Amino acid sequence: MAIADDLTDLDEGCLAEFGSLTLTHTPQVGDPESITVIPEESAEPESTFPGATLHFSVPASGIATAPTIGDTVTRDSVDYRVQKVVEELTGMYAVECRKI
Repeated sequence: MAIADDLTDLDEGCLAEFGSLTLTHTPQVGDPESITVIPEESAEPESTFPGATLHFSVPASGIATAPTIGDTVTRDSVDYRVQKVVEELTGMYAVECRKI
């Protein structure tokens, strides 16, 4: 088994254990898709506008089009704009969004 296979297995295991949030990812180019993500605690305080940011991780194997800055993510009919994407060595994307 190759390292890439091990990482895919790890991604799927993390999603099965921690993936509890379903979002709609609308890339700037391409069709919207439903994705299951691992929510993360906000990296910045939201004392003035709670809910203004959304932070999550998604495995590359769990999303058809890689997230990029400017994409839209929808949660409970609320739209967020992707502000930052970090591709981690584990094959996960760490994504930060701000409410539109």
